Amino acid sequence: MRLGRVISAAVTALLAGALTPPGIAGAEALHNRCVAPTISQDMLTTHNKYRARHGASPLMLDATVSAWAQEWANSIASSKNFAHRPNNKYGENLHTSWSSDTSRQLGGAPVVQSWYDEIKDYDFDNPDSNMVNFSRFGHFTQVVWKGSSRMGIGAACNGSTAYVVANYDPAGNMAGRFAENVGRLG
Repeated sequence: MRLGRVISAAVTALLAGALTPPGIAGAEALHNRCVAPTISQDMLTTHNKYRARHGASPLMLDATVSAWAQEWANSIASSKNFAHRPNNKYGENLHTSWSSDTSRQLGGAPVVQSWYDEIKDYDFDNPDSNMVNFSRFGHFTQVVWKGSSRMGIGAACNGSTAYVVANYDPAGNMAGRFAENVGRLG
């Protein structure tokens, strides 16, 4: 009976390791330190709530896109170089947050809310002629971009600093396509 439990525990440990996406050793530990374990689902739910307000279809969480996002989250957390991935094949929103409260875990809703709040700087009447202000609204427009259908989320910590990456497929924020992809509040 004891041998059966030991073997069962060993198989469980092996399977857990086998199910960790490649290049993401310790991803579970990263999520449990400064980021809520439900961050991916919370972010997906919050994205879809905002997308519905603008007439966009719900996003689906995709394992391949999530592995890509997690890889970049790990990279920027370890290097502390908070920057977009060069030559990214997906659309991308980034978020970072620090807290002196080492027990705090960043949830997904506040991250997406911070991006959505950029709606105040978006000009629905002149969507494609307002690109000089893109850095002030680009996160918002990617969140609600109608042409995006899949997303991936990665999160990593370095000390008490959380790094969150959201990737979108197909990418949004395409010049000349804002009017058809960023709906007004419905």
